[in-house]
Amino acid sequence: MRMYADRKEWPVDSIEIIVTYERDREKQISHFRKEVTIKGQLDEEQIRRMLQIGDKCPVHFTLSNPITIETVLK
Repeated sequence: MRMYADRKEWPVDSIEIIVTYERDREKQISHFRKEVTIKGQLDEEQIRRMLQIGDKCPVHFTLSNPITIETVLK
């Protein structure tokens, strides 16, 4: 998000992201909550775009899709 704002030369003072995690063991579901604070002089459209960009980051993408883990003993 920072790189995008800098490239667009948008007046973003700071970006803070807090992620919390909960696991429902009974349903085998993991839940992440992401709280985003963007400080700066942005209009609603710019803020909406920043949130879209945040959802395209590699970590978000990885955690939003099925994950497989392969264990190999060497």
